Amino acid sequence: TRIPVLPKVLEALHSELDKMLEQGLVEPSHAAWASPVVMVRKSDGTYRACLDFRKVNSVTAKDSYPMPNLSQILDGLRQARYLSKIDLKQAFLQVPLADEESRDITSFIVPSRGLFRYRVMPFGLCNSPATFQRLVDEIFGPEVW
Repeated sequence: TRIPVLPKVLEALHSELDKMLEQGLVEPSHAAWASPVVMVRKSDGTYRACLDFRKVNSVTAKDSYPMPNLSQILDGLRQARYLSKIDLKQAFLQVPLADEESRDITSFIVPSRGLFRYRVMPFGLCNSPATFQRLVDEIFGPEVW
């Protein structure tokens, strides 16, 4: 069942799409499938576009790369002489999707604008955390924690 989209919500979606296109995060797509976009109202009354990847995630082979254990990290930090902190703003969006198939999996429909796909790893894919952790481990090595 199609649910009508309020004009102000559609305007917010179009504005978000324009920003993502300008930043090079998304591009037009010709994929055979697409995930729905869900507009979530934030506490300040504005809207955030979220992709509903549940169907994609249900047929995706799960990446079993180990995630760090917070207790072990904290135990290791007790003996540290120096500490450093890095804040990676929207970290997943820093990871490019190199191949066409990976990009097509992220396709989504924007009413009255068409079909688009991510050029970078979006939030919401079940393997995004494991992929990002693998990259962090490759860059910083085992001593990061």
